[in-house]
Amino acid sequence: MNQADLENLIINLVSLFGVGTSMLIPLLFFLGIIFFIITFSVVLFAISGFPIYRMAKNAGFRHPIFAFIPFLQTYLLFFLPQEEFNLFNLVKIKDRHKAALYMTLVTNAPILISIVSIVIVFIPFLGPILTSLISSVSSLFSIAICIVGWKCYYDIYRLYDVGENAILLSILSLFIPLLTIVMTFVLMNKEPYYGFGNIYNAPIENEDYTS
Repeated sequence: MNQADLENLIINLVSLFGVGTSMLIPLLFFLGIIFFIITFSVVLFAISGFPIYRMAKNAGFRHPIFAFIPFLQTYLLFFLPQEEFNLFNLVKIKDRHKAALYMTLVTNAPILISIVSIVIVFIPFLGPILTSLISSVSSLFSIAICIVGWKCYYDIYRLYDVGENAILLSILSLFIPLLTIVMTFVLMNKEPYYGFGNIYNAPIENEDYTS
């Protein structure tokens, strides 16, 4: 197939969707941008997952591949610190596995809320009302996500003993995602406070690492 045949094939394909030849270049440009964004996001996620994978493997986690899977990467970040999850003494969860599950749901709630909104918006009469209520709930979740996200980074930085800088770094990580990636690369070969490969033997409560 030569270039002319390929061009004719593309024109014939897009014409099936009612797109004229005058719109072909803008359409291809738009599709190119979408492809670039998706590719860049996948590559960035893979890069950000690598140090977390190393952390999980060094800690003795059975499934470090979670670091490269959306949602499960979040779970892994919450799970790696093994002390009691303590958020300002208001939320205390001793079982870190349960804490990781609950906090993963909280941090990914906007995605779930968006899916629910798309579904219920088509419900007659009640759809717009329920959508407005969900939007209000989503705003509250945004605040909760910031607080929970800070706690996630704070526990990770304390797990690898960054010292007095843990608070500052965890706050900055909320607003500068690149900092989180850099910090996880810096910390990925360090020994967690419970020792290499001892994640399942780590004590739930530790006097030096309780919040």
